[in-house]
Amino acid sequence: MMPRKELDRAEQEALRDAGDAAGAYLDEIGETDLAKLGAVEWVSFLRKIIDTFGKSLAERLDKAP
Repeated sequence: MMPRKELDRAEQEALRDAGDAAGAYLDEIGETDLAKLGAVEWVSFLRKIIDTFGKSLAERLDKAP
C-alpha cells in the first residue's frame, strides 16, 4: 500500500499534467475563454483533462515501489 503522502504527490503531479494538456488543447484550438467553447470543444477539453489525469496517475502508481 502506498503511503498517503506519496499518493498525494502522485495526484498533484497528475493534476499538473492534466492542466498542461488542457492548456495545450486550448492553444491548439486558439481559444482560452471557456465560455466560448462549443459543445464538442467543451467535451474534448474535459476528456483531455480526465484522460490525461487518469493515464498520468496510473503511470506514476505503476512506477511506485
